[in-house]
Amino acid sequence: MKATFQSTRPANLHSSRCRARGGPAATGHPPHAGRAFSLIEMVAVLAIIAILAATLVPGILRRIQQAAYTKEQTDLTALADALETGARQNRALPGPGTWATFVGNTADKGAGGVVTTPRGYTRVFLVDPNLRLAGASLPYTQTTNGTPKPVSPRVMILASLSGALPIASGTPTAANFAEIWDTPAGSVPASWTTYTGSGEDLLIQRINLGRLFHRLVLINNDLNNTGRFSIDGGPAYPVPTTGTGWDTYYVDGTVIGLHGADGSLQCREILSGDVSYVYEFGYWRGLIHEGRLRPSRGMQFAAAVQQFLNTARNPGADFGGTQQAVVDQMYTYLFIYTLWSGDSPCFARHGSVNLQQVPHYQMLLNAQTMLDNVSKNLLK
Repeated sequence: MKATFQSTRPANLHSSRCRARGGPAATGHPPHAGRAFSLIEMVAVLAIIAILAATLVPGILRRIQQAAYTKEQTDLTALADALETGARQNRALPGPGTWATFVGNTADKGAGGVVTTPRGYTRVFLVDPNLRLAGASLPYTQTTNGTPKPVSPRVMILASLSGALPIASGTPTAANFAEIWDTPAGSVPASWTTYTGSGEDLLIQRINLGRLFHRLVLINNDLNNTGRFSIDGGPAYPVPTTGTGWDTYYVDGTVIGLHGADGSLQCREILSGDVSYVYEFGYWRGLIHEGRLRPSRGMQFAAAVQQFLNTARNPGADFGGTQQAVVDQMYTYLFIYTLWSGDSPCFARHGSVNLQQVPHYQMLLNAQTMLDNVSKNLLK
């Protein structure tokens, strides 16, 4: 009889060891793998990303475009300011061929930084074809003669954010210049059919140069002498004694020197607005108001007295009847009148007092009588 032996090892020992070593389970099934995205799920994710991009990207691009537009607008304003500053400093204005260097020198940047935008497009400088300074277009350099009133003193600086401008720096036709000048913001000139940018890509900096020029009027009312003037420390020239004197325009900041007949400097003025002076009795004085010469009342009176004194004496005048005697007596009368008016009973502070009781009243009557007598003697 054979002996039967029964193993005391657990039946699942092999299976446990296999699991411990990472082997297959005793069930015989393959190990479980990670679950992957299905095609439908991937399509859905891509669709969501596309929707988000379509929603967000245009806004981001608009912000980028707006930032570029704002920066270019700021740059153009700075270039216009530099152009005007350079005009004041140099008493000159550049033409289309030299504007970038002119502005660059004033703004402490090279001509390349002036003529080229950050995006690499070329800026354009345009001059009104009707512009006239001293009878010519730009460039302009101020001389002692200045210029007549500026005619159509307009220029433009153009810039593009997308696409090259279809026009070069220069002096276009009057129609083209007017079309560009009048183009509203956000629009493109109708004739620019080859321009690839939009109205939001075009920037136009309009500059009216008229505000850079001020009128100077000099009148010589002195019958015996001729006043003189100088420009920016130059020689002193006589003011014409005929016509309207000296009437011209100079660049803002020009130094005007006013000299006596002997050339001696009486005063200087930095031109910052329209101004006029009158030379009378050897001195300069006067002002301009609302574009017209307006002497003070004192100047008008003095001019009338000067004219009166220089008039030929009446040959039939009585003894003592001269222009000088009348002027002297008029001065005496006015002086006493001033004293009397200070004590006049017409003013409430003096109360109700008879005129005869007011000091200087009798003196005033006497002066008036003398003035009447001298005047009558002159007119006989």
